[in-house]
Amino acid sequence: MPESPYPMIPVDEAIAIILREVHPLPAQSVPFAGAGGCVLAESVRAGDPL
Repeated sequence: MPESPYPMIPVDEAIAIILREVHPLPAQSVPFAGAGGCVLAESVRAGDPL
């Protein structure tokens, strides 16, 4: 296996870099039919008892 051209860094350092650089996206409203594969930003509640 060839050597990587990228230097190895400790896992803790890699995690710190990720947490520093990655930020959550804002919530957005989408139609129910187009929401497949999305993650809910808040709980969904029925308007009337089911």
